[in-house]
Amino acid sequence: FTSAWSDREIHLQEQHRLKVIPKWHDQPVIICDIDDVLADFRSTFITWITRETNVQLEHDDPQFYLVDQLAKTGKSANEHFKYFIKQRLLRTLPTKQSIDVINAFHDEGVWIHLVTARPEDDVTCVHDTYKWLHDVGVKYDDITFTHEKMTFALGTQYHAHGAIIT
Repeated sequence: FTSAWSDREIHLQEQHRLKVIPKWHDQPVIICDIDDVLADFRSTFITWITRETNVQLEHDDPQFYLVDQLAKTGKSANEHFKYFIKQRLLRTLPTKQSIDVINAFHDEGVWIHLVTARPEDDVTCVHDTYKWLHDVGVKYDDITFTHEKMTFALGTQYHAHGAIIT
């Protein structure tokens, strides 16, 4: 209970912080994915599935969620991902060195907008995402949960103003 309360508190504090910081005002923008840019998701996920199912998975599979390979386990990639979330493993993902780069850009005044395809309707996922961001010290100004990251980016005011750094 105490842990769940603490996770919810971090989520609420971050939501409050994001509401009270000054809004974007024409500065350069980086839209940054969380998984496999800031967090080492894919290799951690593959290692975990291999351990859980005893099915050896190929790390160089071009399918991000290894859909075809995971069919061999009798469960869909989505079922495995939901169980990964339920096991609270999002909060334990190793970091990538790109966090230092993102934080340096943020310190220079670049607006950092994080995006993730993680399911926003899964409370555990949301809480663990905010907890991980908090614990690893990622500096950011906004976050969006969306499966359509490119569509999201193209629909932003940042794109309309030509502010996205590529």
